[in-house]
Amino acid sequence: MFPILDVMNATLLTIAEAVTDITFLVVVFVIYMMYRRNNQFALYKLVNSNSTKAIKNVIEATLEGIFAGIFGSFIVVLLGLPLALSSILTLLLPIAIFLSLINTRYMCFSYSAALLGIIVLISNFLVYMGICTRGINIDPSGLIALVGVLHLIESVLIFLFGARNSTPIVIKQKGKIAVGFLMQKFWPLPFAILIMLVSLNTITHSGVQMPQWWPLLKPNIAGEITKFTFISIIAVLGYGDVAISQTPQKKTKKISIKLFGYSIFLIVISILSTHKIWLKIIGILLMPLLHEIIIVNDQLNEIREKAIYTLPSSGVRVINVIEGGPGDCIGIKSGDIIKTINGVKIRNYKHLKNILSSKERIYWIQVERINGDKVTLEHEINIEQACNLDIIHLPENPRVVYNLDLVKNTSVFKSFLKNKKT
Repeated sequence: MFPILDVMNATLLTIAEAVTDITFLVVVFVIYMMYRRNNQFALYKLVNSNSTKAIKNVIEATLEGIFAGIFGSFIVVLLGLPLALSSILTLLLPIAIFLSLINTRYMCFSYSAALLGIIVLISNFLVYMGICTRGINIDPSGLIALVGVLHLIESVLIFLFGARNSTPIVIKQKGKIAVGFLMQKFWPLPFAILIMLVSLNTITHSGVQMPQWWPLLKPNIAGEITKFTFISIIAVLGYGDVAISQTPQKKTKKISIKLFGYSIFLIVISILSTHKIWLKIIGILLMPLLHEIIIVNDQLNEIREKAIYTLPSSGVRVINVIEGGPGDCIGIKSGDIIKTINGVKIRNYKHLKNILSSKERIYWIQVERINGDKVTLEHEINIEQACNLDIIHLPENPRVVYNLDLVKNTSVFKSFLKNKKT
């Protein structure tokens, strides 16, 4: 019988060790700074300051990351996807952070683990050729399995939370003013890695008895005793994208499904490559290449398609609705076009404000949804109060327009945000 309770207890203890590590706190702080920077690009500054909103975002991301780390660690342990113990594993996070300075998309273990895997393969080849006497004690299959599991977690996080708190930015596509939604999410991930230890000692030791099929990733060792234990690592999962031709919700669902398939592919490759060096090489090389193809192809497709949040010829395009505000309460949604109020056709936002200041008790607001449906909403207020819908609209003459053409070179979204036309 699978010792599920013993495994869960050991995994949770390792996760707790990771959460209390100073490295985890440093990663949380770095993520806070990233969220704070992203908030500066919002179309309008909302009620909360950048600092307050960034703190809220990082608390949510940290809690989500902890639960996701527990989930992913259980997968690693229950399936049996071990790594050989090596101090070089500690370089995964620093390499990922360094690569993020080139492109925030590269803050991903698919790139840092691939770079580390290539170094391992070169090192082992030099040993085989007799140039070096000692290689790096890491099995590339384990690195591929680790990246596969991390992207399995990432796909779930993107599916559930990727579209939340998207930042609206004004763009110009094919000569028309429109809005894109910048989605940049970062999760600190405390993770329990299954580590393989090899010993020549023939004395038996007590431990948890696992099923005979376990582990799936069989160690390539003969005549030696193999033991397995946990160590904790800190990983960072990041998702950066922009939704132009579809809603952020629809966009994140599509990309999460692609990443889920990518993760399953890597896990299968890791298991099949245990005793096949050529498959290890293919897996290490495909790891960053496939990830890049998924992300870049998705970005380019987004550019080619027509934007859905364009500036209407008449009416007011709603980009966002303040949660709990009057507009939210009566049913105004992101993407709606406010067409008429009390039968009066709305020309622009200034016209809308003038009508809402007319001291009426009841306002009948007709909106056009993204799918073309027209809905009439009732807004009743105290006649002594000014009517305020608490909406964020697409301005007719925005002060800042982000250059969408710069996304075509698939460089960092950071450059996309810095290079803007005024």
